[in-house]
Amino acid sequence: MGDYHRVEAVDEGLEVIRVETRLSRRLGFCGHASLVDGLLLDACFPRAADRLLAALSGRTVEQVAVTHEHEDHIGGCGPLARHVGAAVLCPEPLVPVLRRPSSVPRLPYRHLLWGIPEPSPASGLGAELRTSRFRIEVIPTPGHTRDHVCFFEPDRGWLFAGDLYLGPKVLQARLVENTTDLLASLRRVAALRPKLLVCAHKGLVRDPAAALEVKIRFVEELLDGVKRLEDSGLAPAAIARQLLGPEDLFLIAFTFGDYSKSRLARVSLVPAGSYACPIG
Repeated sequence: MGDYHRVEAVDEGLEVIRVETRLSRRLGFCGHASLVDGLLLDACFPRAADRLLAALSGRTVEQVAVTHEHEDHIGGCGPLARHVGAAVLCPEPLVPVLRRPSSVPRLPYRHLLWGIPEPSPASGLGAELRTSRFRIEVIPTPGHTRDHVCFFEPDRGWLFAGDLYLGPKVLQARLVENTTDLLASLRRVAALRPKLLVCAHKGLVRDPAAALEVKIRFVEELLDGVKRLEDSGLAPAAIARQLLGPEDLFLIAFTFGDYSKSRLARVSLVPAGSYACPIG
């Protein structure tokens, strides 16, 4: 099991944990969680929950706070609440989802890759989180989902970005997303001038100012291009082909079309604050 989890001491008071399964490694997917003075930020995916608990063995976990409701972020919440009595916190509208994850329909690929999260006794997040040594601000950052948040430690400049970043150029999306909101959220966190960014899937980003600048430029150009091509009369699928290239047929097949370039074009056309699938 040890080969599938790793703990890195990044700064005084901050450890970043990477977990995988055999399947997720073959597909190039992993999860990251951050431990700050007994506070775990995001909790990876259910199929790797045993790896997460193994990585945390001998460490104190008093609270778990998650950025959003997707199962690749809440997988360790139930087990940590059961095993160590950790309090579980999430954005207020998502409390029912964490308490009853089965209420959210999920396609088979999500069961296969991530697993099914167990219920957890979640409560709603406030404006900040506190430990004995740190104060963590809760920053609303919709876009990847309607209720997504990031966590920011202002004295150290640590930004825990959940799925806000995900790399400089993400070419696919799901219908739970909104690209206009995403751009506003990227600009919001860039204005915080973070010194370190932890992405829940890419891991550590040590030059977040430059990385966020590249990401913001890409999203700006994407939104401009999508609008221009829509005004010329093209449908989302044709817009995606022209701007982003052909679909990844493996992704289309594996996700049953849930994650695609054409859906990125679609969610780039909806107005700010509008979500085809508010939760999921």
